[in-house]
Amino acid sequence: LSLIFYLHEYYVHFPIYGAFDWQATHKEMSEAVERERLNYEKVVVSTKFFQPHIFYALYTKMDPLDYQNQMQTSLNKSGGSLDVVQLNNIEFRSIDWQVDQYLDDTLFLATETDIPKDVEVKEKIEFPGGETAWRVIGL
Repeated sequence: LSLIFYLHEYYVHFPIYGAFDWQATHKEMSEAVERERLNYEKVVVSTKFFQPHIFYALYTKMDPLDYQNQMQTSLNKSGGSLDVVQLNNIEFRSIDWQVDQYLDDTLFLATETDIPKDVEVKEKIEFPGGETAWRVIGL
């Protein structure tokens, strides 16, 4: 009986309430960036969900040497901080909508709290429970 309860909890409920902690939508975020990144001069990905640049590199099968070189350049520019990471034309950083809304030719992958609700969304990426994880916004 305990095994049945465990399996039910693990396969039915855990994917919903554990989605945020297990970064459940980073693969979909990476796929959205890859689909759109060549259509924009710059892509900005919110860092509210841990360190998305690591998942982007993993899911896009980025060359490890290229990743290391670009990470070293980012770390040198920022004095060793991971607050802003630059990979190709993608910035992984906090979004300040008061400033960022004026950027041209920019794609944003933002969380629900990064950008006001009235901003037009190209695509939504949802957690398994249906809550919005990422909003894809093009300017």
